[in-house]
Amino acid sequence: MLGTPKIAARSYTGPLGTIKAGKGGRELEKVEFKGSLKQDVYVAVPVGTIKERSPEAVTECAVPVGDYTPYIMHVTYDNLDICISNNYHTNAQGQSGVKDIVYGMQVREDKPYVLDFSNEPMVVFDQPPKSKTSFSRGDEIMFAAVLIDPNLDIMIRGLDDTSVKVDKEYKDADGKVIHTAKVNKSLDPNVVIARADGEVIAEGVMPFG
Repeated sequence: MLGTPKIAARSYTGPLGTIKAGKGGRELEKVEFKGSLKQDVYVAVPVGTIKERSPEAVTECAVPVGDYTPYIMHVTYDNLDICISNNYHTNAQGQSGVKDIVYGMQVREDKPYVLDFSNEPMVVFDQPPKSKTSFSRGDEIMFAAVLIDPNLDIMIRGLDDTSVKVDKEYKDADGKVIHTAKVNKSLDPNVVIARADGEVIAEGVMPFG
């Protein structure tokens, strides 16, 4: 019979640095963030003031010195909630699947790291795969795009307007609605597929996630 699992913990005594949520030159009144970061070999660090089971948003946070990528983080810019994570889809170089993780959030003792979305964003297609170069008449082609920061290789998982609430239906495995709740409005982009001459072939909403 296996024994009872045990977990040992001790206080961190190493050097600390600071990570901040920045405005990036924008006219904003409210700037804060919360969530968690991760280092290599899956070392996780919470960001925010821990209350009960999850962190509450802050404008800056002390974390151990090191290089990080977001595990899951929510950044608030006034009424905009931005959800980010490490990009586990296709990166700016067209690499997908097993690829090197970019730990671009470099926290140092003498220099705070500021997350301010100042890098130029980029849209990459995760589907169809880059290896798929030809199609036959009648083939059904699925397109899936990801909005990323190409420098940090982080993915924008969601953009929500917290000032507007909409009804969201939750369904069971059979597709039956089991309940409805008010949620923030997702600012899903409208994607247009066009020929080289500008003729629109198809268009529609492509949700985040």
